[in-house]
Amino acid sequence: MKNLLISSTKKNAGKTALGLGICLNLEGKKGYFKPLSDKIVVKEDRIYDEDSKLFRTVLELREKEEEISIFHDYAGILREISRDPDKKESIKKELKKRFEEIRRDREFVIVESAQNASYGLYAGLSAGDIAKELNLRSIIVAEGDIENIIDKTVMCRYFLNSFGVNLDGVVINKVKNRKEIEDIVVPELKNRGIDVLGILPYEKILSGIIVEDVVDILGANLLTGEKGLERRIDKVFIGAMSTESALSYLRRYANKAIITGGDRVDMQLTALETSTSCLILTGGIYPGPQVIAKAEKLNIPVMLVSEDTFSASKRFENITAKIEAKDRKKIETIKKMVKENVDLSKLEGE
Repeated sequence: MKNLLISSTKKNAGKTALGLGICLNLEGKKGYFKPLSDKIVVKEDRIYDEDSKLFRTVLELREKEEEISIFHDYAGILREISRDPDKKESIKKELKKRFEEIRRDREFVIVESAQNASYGLYAGLSAGDIAKELNLRSIIVAEGDIENIIDKTVMCRYFLNSFGVNLDGVVINKVKNRKEIEDIVVPELKNRGIDVLGILPYEKILSGIIVEDVVDILGANLLTGEKGLERRIDKVFIGAMSTESALSYLRRYANKAIITGGDRVDMQLTALETSTSCLILTGGIYPGPQVIAKAEKLNIPVMLVSEDTFSASKRFENITAKIEAKDRKKIETIKKMVKENVDLSKLEGE
C-alpha cells in the first residue's frame, strides 16, 4: 500500500477514526504521522498531540507521541513566517526529514492533516502541501448534510488538484440515512469523477463523551464519584426549571449530564433518581450532604464549577468525543465499522 494522506471537509469529521480503522484492518508494519498538531496536550514538560498518542499506543509505534507531530504552535509559526518568509523552506525540509524517519522500515504510513484540507495553508502544511511534498495518495472524510457533503467534497478535490494532487476518493462518515447518501450523494460525486470509497454509519458509542473528559475540559472540582468517571454521556440537560416539569424529561433519557445550580438540591436529588451519568453544579455552591451521600452510593460523579449555569452549558457544547486507547469497545467498533463499510482493496493498490 502506498503512503496515504487523510484529510476532511470539516473539523471533527472522523479522520482519526478512519485512519485507525484502516491500520487495524490492513496487514504490514504501519506508521502514523500528523505534521501539524491541532489537539495539543501540555503535560509537565511535554507537548504532544492526542491523536498521535492514540496511534502510538494502539499500534505500538516506536516513536514517542511528541515526535509524531512536529509542529505544535501554528500561531507561533505564522508569526515566524511574517518575520522571515524563508521559514517556509525550513518547514518543508523538516516535514520531509521527519516523514523519512517515520517511514523507515514501515510498509506504509498514514498521514493525517489538521482540522480540514486547507488548514495550515499559509505555512505550507495544508493537505495539499503535505500530499505534494511527501508524494502521498489522498482521501477525504466528509460529514454533514447532503448538500454540504457534495459541495465541500468537490471543493476539496479542486483544492488538492491545485497542488497537482489527485483525490483518490471520499469516505462519508456518521451517516444516519444510508439510502439518501446512496441515492443522491454517490451518483452526484460519481458524475464529477469522485469515487466514494465507503459510507460509515453513525455509531452512538463513538459520538458520546465520557465524564472524565468533562471534568478535565471544564477544569471542574470533582466532589465524589471517582468510580463513575468512565460513564458515557449521550445527552445534556440544563436543570433550570421546576422538578415537576423536568421529571418526565429526566426519566425519558439515559446517560445524561445534568447542569444545574449548586443551590438546586431538589433538581440534584431528582436527577439522581433517574439514569444520570454526572451532575455539574454551577455557581461555586457546594451541594447538601444528602446529595453527596446519594451520589457516592450510586457512583455518580458530582463536579463543581465556578461559573453560572448558562456559561457552563456553553462551554459544555464545545466538548467533543475522544477515542482513548484504553477504550477497547470503541477501538473494536472502529475496526469492525471500517472493515464492513470501506473498500480497503482500493487503498491497498499502488
